[in-house]
Amino acid sequence: MKHLVFNLTSLILLMAIASPVVKANPTIAVNRENTMMARQQTTPFNLVSLGYRGYFSKRGIGGYTQFVSGIRANRITAESLVETAIAAGKLSPETRQNTSYINAVKLQLDALENDG
Repeated sequence: MKHLVFNLTSLILLMAIASPVVKANPTIAVNRENTMMARQQTTPFNLVSLGYRGYFSKRGIGGYTQFVSGIRANRITAESLVETAIAAGKLSPETRQNTSYINAVKLQLDALENDG
């Protein structure tokens, strides 16, 4: 029993000492890596979904019926949506050259246009 109490007390003490060190020292490199990972995880489907739900309305791309009518009027294209997402920090600038990604966004926009 004494060993259990001693071990638990030691563990709690170590956690208390280590926690502030970890929290007090976030590095810029880790933050940059997390931002890049978040940008890379925005799939074409999620990008179009964000646009449809009005996420980019402050950047001139309205949501819901405005989004669908913008697609139909060719005001919203895969390229323009990608550019807007880059400006909003949702995609990395390298996405401009990713033709596979752009084509996947086009497919998602076409599907929304036909269903909407």
